Amino acid sequence: MSATNSIAGRCGCKIRGCNCRSKYRLDTALRATFKRTMATLNNWTTNGKHYLKPIENVAKHNEDLRRKKEEEKVGWERMMREVDPSASNERKAALVFRFLEEKKKMDAQIAKKKEEKEFTGKPNMSKTLKNWRTYQYYHPGRWMKPVLQDKEMWSCCSSTIKESRGCQATVKDKMAWQFL
Repeated sequence: MSATNSIAGRCGCKIRGCNCRSKYRLDTALRATFKRTMATLNNWTTNGKHYLKPIENVAKHNEDLRRKKEEEKVGWERMMREVDPSASNERKAALVFRFLEEKKKMDAQIAKKKEEKEFTGKPNMSKTLKNWRTYQYYHPGRWMKPVLQDKEMWSCCSSTIKESRGCQATVKDKMAWQFL
């Protein structure tokens, strides 16, 4: 070894006591971690669908809109030829427009029913915020025929229907503490 190498750091550079090699190892480890992370990101799925980057998502959306517009244009031209030939162009256009708008509404309703609930990252609170209270209605009075009346009725609320819901309610909470 030469005298300059003995003075130099372990990594081989000319700076005394340098830890370049350890920095290099750290940098290599970070790169490997980054590559693993990116590989994971590329394989991400949400609700069974592969993750699309925002640019890809916009491009796909634009392509779908372009395709739908072309289909509508072809459908419009075909329907204009099929509508009553004796009608004026304005009437034909109005009939075709109304028909296509109704078709769009029906398609939107069908798609809305078929559409799966997308992953939003928010918890489903419908189970935890459920109202566990039940109300039981009853009549505190008696079913009887008063002296001055012809019909029988409840003495508490004067309801003439024997199987009526009731005028008083008790609340039972299934989630409340039960004390013996």
